[in-house]
Amino acid sequence: MSLLSYKLSISILDFIVKLLFDDELIEALINNHVRFIFKPSRAMQSLMLVLTGNYGFGSELVAQRIFYMLANYSNVIADVGAHYGFYTLLAASSNAKMILSFEPSRENYEILKLNVNMNSLSNVKTYMLALADYNGQANLGIPRGGKSGENTMAINEDTLLVEKVHVRRFDSLAYEEGIKLVDLVKIDVEGAELKVLKGFGDYLKTVQYILVEVHPKQIEILGDSTRKLYEYLNSLGYEIYCIYSKEPYIHPSYTSSSKSICSMERHHILAINTKYYKDTGKIANWIKNGIREHLIEVKILSRKANALMNTCKLITKFKELLSSIIGGFNVYFKYHIH
Repeated sequence: MSLLSYKLSISILDFIVKLLFDDELIEALINNHVRFIFKPSRAMQSLMLVLTGNYGFGSELVAQRIFYMLANYSNVIADVGAHYGFYTLLAASSNAKMILSFEPSRENYEILKLNVNMNSLSNVKTYMLALADYNGQANLGIPRGGKSGENTMAINEDTLLVEKVHVRRFDSLAYEEGIKLVDLVKIDVEGAELKVLKGFGDYLKTVQYILVEVHPKQIEILGDSTRKLYEYLNSLGYEIYCIYSKEPYIHPSYTSSSKSICSMERHHILAINTKYYKDTGKIANWIKNGIREHLIEVKILSRKANALMNTCKLITKFKELLSSIIGGFNVYFKYHIH
């Protein structure tokens, strides 16, 4: 499928989902245990959930499993760019003692709070804040199409609305609240990745793992670059591994033996702190093997949403069957018709 036809298919499916659900809240169960509320019409991950049963696509699904596994070995976790709280809920269902969950957009934050309160999560603290390398305020751009998971400080021609949000450095906030260290950080901030990391200050020395969704185009709008992001982590003693969608697969990138960028398109990386782990290759292999056991099942509790998902799966199977039949005919005609 070409990129154009893929985008057209997503646009059509997005239109159908908006017609069916409008601003409706849908409930799901994560691993038959944690309740999760989301809006199918307002985020790409939510759209994919009602179409495929997966909360997202590509390398994001592997990143989720890596995060879920590492959360089981972490005491303090920061979820930066929490959106509706999917990662926060994964962390809360692990052995973590404290999860700090940051989401600047009011609409997203209200659903995040709903998810935390609905599950009575006493180990989660939520903040309606954006994190960056300064304390103050910022404009958060809401893109055309209203995809709330793509809200960004990197405002451009695709921006539909602007929301004024509060901004904090993580280190100043954590110091005020008496937080001594953080074990695991997940960052999904649509371009402000490097600014968020700089705002952690000396706390980055305490972090064992950092999971980042990297957005190269938005990073450039904010005056930084993907290479600067990699180099900053590398200068602090982190070795970077690319996360690929062929599950489960992570590959060394910005390490002592390599200086390559994973991709100049949206991608996910795992940064491993060499202060804790001298042989990051051994840790990478441990993660590859471990995430095979850390599956994430999301069960939608909506007949309408399940009916749509089953219809999409049926259409996909029909397309695969039709493609196989056409392929068989092509082979037959190639070798039997002269």
